[in-house]
Amino acid sequence: MKTISKIILLSVLTAFLFFACSKDEDEQEPQPIPKTTLSSISPNQGIKETAVTISGINFGTDKTKVKVLFNTTEAVIQSVTNTQIKVLTPINGSTGAIKVSVDGVSVSGPIFTYLQPTLSSVDPESGPKATQVTFTGSTFGTDASKVQVFFNDIEAVVESVTDTQVVALAPDNATSGVVKLIVDGTELTGPEFTFLTPTLVGFTPESGPVGTEVTITGSLFGTDTTKVQVFLDEELELEIKSISDTEIKVDIPNESISGIISIIVDGTELIGNEFVLEAAITGIEPESGIKGTEVTINGSSFITLAGMDRIAVFINDKEAQITSVLDDEIKVIVPAKAFSGNVKVIIKDDEYVGPVFNYIVSEIEVSTFAGSGSIGFSDGLGTAAQFRSPIAIAIDDLSNIYVADRDNYVLRKITPVGEVSTLAGVGRQFGDIDGTGAEARFNAVNAIAFTKSGDMLVCDANNHKIKKVTTGGVVTTFAGTGINGSSNGPALSATFKGISGIAIDSKGNAYIVERNAHAIRKISTSGEVSLYAGDSQPGTTNGNGTAARFNFPQGIAVDAADNLYVTDGGTHLIRKITPNADVSTIAGSIKGFTDGQSTTAQFNFPTGIVVDKQGDIYIVDKNNHSIRKLSSDGNVTTIAGDGTTTDFNFPNGITIDALGDLYVTDQLKHRIRKITQE
Repeated sequence: MKTISKIILLSVLTAFLFFACSKDEDEQEPQPIPKTTLSSISPNQGIKETAVTISGINFGTDKTKVKVLFNTTEAVIQSVTNTQIKVLTPINGSTGAIKVSVDGVSVSGPIFTYLQPTLSSVDPESGPKATQVTFTGSTFGTDASKVQVFFNDIEAVVESVTDTQVVALAPDNATSGVVKLIVDGTELTGPEFTFLTPTLVGFTPESGPVGTEVTITGSLFGTDTTKVQVFLDEELELEIKSISDTEIKVDIPNESISGIISIIVDGTELIGNEFVLEAAITGIEPESGIKGTEVTINGSSFITLAGMDRIAVFINDKEAQITSVLDDEIKVIVPAKAFSGNVKVIIKDDEYVGPVFNYIVSEIEVSTFAGSGSIGFSDGLGTAAQFRSPIAIAIDDLSNIYVADRDNYVLRKITPVGEVSTLAGVGRQFGDIDGTGAEARFNAVNAIAFTKSGDMLVCDANNHKIKKVTTGGVVTTFAGTGINGSSNGPALSATFKGISGIAIDSKGNAYIVERNAHAIRKISTSGEVSLYAGDSQPGTTNGNGTAARFNFPQGIAVDAADNLYVTDGGTHLIRKITPNADVSTIAGSIKGFTDGQSTTAQFNFPTGIVVDKQGDIYIVDKNNHSIRKLSSDGNVTTIAGDGTTTDFNFPNGITIDALGDLYVTDQLKHRIRKITQE
């Protein structure tokens, strides 16, 4: 019985312990709520409505249980995770600590600083309307709808916004004044912006023909051709070829007249100076021909400029007959003896120069101007006069001709109508006497040249002197002692040997051909005689000055550029001497009688030489009894004489008048011949 009782007691005790243990497991105490912590905020400064991320733990995920304060002002929560809260800074918030409340439990965070926008610069501070202006500063944000720009209280168009820059266009209707920037209600005042207006400085050229490109210079033109207009004489709008902010290019069109050039830039009118329209010659057709050829001169504005005034046309300074005139065309007839030269149109005293018309000589006439052809000595009209070996010839500005009548020992004068008289010396009486008219004596004068003053210098060959002769017949010794020699020095102390030619350049220096010394001597304007080119030794060497060689040089001439041309008789060549004394051979090869290019042409003892206004050279080919022409293009032709004594008999000297007529001393026929070219 006791055993059963023990068993029952043990069972009850075991059951009690089981239920006691079960109760302990079912009735454990509640766990504590996790603590919210705030570790950081980003960013920690900004403007209102800045997106801020708050980082920490135990925020939960229920936005309704979370509250965020920026220095007592509640922010709008955008999202919540257990570790992050995203909010926008409140519009009316202020700098201060951030507080986060989660399910009523608050925790404080770091300070968030509210930033205010700043304006540090405006660039540029001046410009025309529609100028792109950049405002630089801070805290502008990026929302263009919250940014306004004003130019002197006129709102501008905002082109772009970043947090540090705002770009706006200066308004069309604004005026100079202070600029303002308003960022989300905060007004920022900048400097004064000065509105600039376009300017017209000038244009070049200020005159020209149709087709002239005119460059207009100034400022603030812009580059939009739709906003710019250019006018000539107020009404004629010119097409703009190119434009930049400082330059406009236009062409003068066909319908133009002279007038003021003005421009309108985006409504602003600018007045310039007058552009003076000129006529122009653009070409001629044909470019060459004989006398009587009809030439068409193409160009512009002939009638526009002339109006009712006379138009004149010249070919090589010889007036041509006009047959018709249009605004862009003039037709003329080439006059006889025009020769080659520029075409010129004269309108109201203005000269317009065109291209060269190449005149082709179609007729050459040789006639006797003075002298009977029989040897003798008598004055008279034309062929009633007599000469004895006339050798040199020259012409003055009044077309009077002077002849060295060598073997009569006199200087003769022939008027334009052919009246022959004796200027100085006495027929058949040689000597060496200075004086006037018949008082003077010469001994074989063989060269004549005119000075600028209108006096003559003549070579008195057998007296070895250079003499000065006025047109009134007064004779004085200019250089030389009378001794046969080649000494340099002052003119009246120098000596000469076998002189045969003389020329005077534009400065007044005289150049003397010393035939027997194979040299060219120079008499300076100060009266000093020196050796200019060549030396005592004959030869054909080209070179500078005394390094060159000549062989019995005969005649000499000078052109408008002061180049000298020498007939080198002994070598049958034509030589050129530049103003720097460089000697070269320009025509001739060997002794003969052949036309052609200069280097293949042939001469036989050339003597007289003259240069015309066009630069063509005429040469007396003495032993070929002919007159040759060396044109400026280097071609040699025979213009008179056939190599026999039919037309000429040992001609020697030559000169040319203003009309282009040539005069030749026909030495052994004792007469003066005239060659007319048409």
